[in-house]
Amino acid sequence: MKKTKGIFMHYIVTGIKANKTDAYKKLLSKDAKKIISQNILASDWYPFEIYKELLNALAKVEARGDMNIVQNWGRNFGHKAMTELYAQTLEEGNVRKALEKYKRFSRIVFNFNSINLEYISGREIHVSYEDFDPDFEVYYHLAVGWIEKFVEICAGVMPESCFLSKSWEGDGITKFRISW
Repeated sequence: MKKTKGIFMHYIVTGIKANKTDAYKKLLSKDAKKIISQNILASDWYPFEIYKELLNALAKVEARGDMNIVQNWGRNFGHKAMTELYAQTLEEGNVRKALEKYKRFSRIVFNFNSINLEYISGREIHVSYEDFDPDFEVYYHLAVGWIEKFVEICAGVMPESCFLSKSWEGDGITKFRISW
C-alpha cells in the first residue's frame, strides 16, 4: 500500500481546517474526513490515496484549480524546508547538493517513487518522476515550486521551469526542466 509521512499531511490538513465554510463537505470521502478529524503526527504513515484526495481538494477550493498558486505553495514549503529543516546543510552555490537532499527527502516521505535528476549543464537539470501517481497533476506543480525555491536559495537567482512531459496528459512519465 502506498503511504506518505504525516509531515506532508499536516500542512494539507491544517489548510483544510482553516476554511470554516462547507467547501470540503462534498469533496471529501468518509475516510478523508476521518483523517482530518485526527491529530496528524509528522512521523506516522498515512494512506497515499487520502493524501492525494486532500491535496486535490485543497487545490480545488483554495487555489481554485490554479496551478500557479499550487506552484507557489511548493515554493513556500521548499523555503520552509531549506531554511528550517535543512538550514545546517545549505551551501550557497551548491544546487546539486540541495537537489540530492530533495531526492532523499522524497524517499523519506513516500514509501514508493523514483525521482531521476539529469544534469544537462551546470545551470540546467531535468527532473523526472517514475513509479509515482501519473494523474496527480497538483503534486507535480507543487514539486516544481519546491525545486525552484531550492535552486533560488542555493544559486541566488530565480530559475525558469517548464514541463517537458506530463503523465497526467498521457505521457509515460512526468519530466520538467529547471534552468538558472
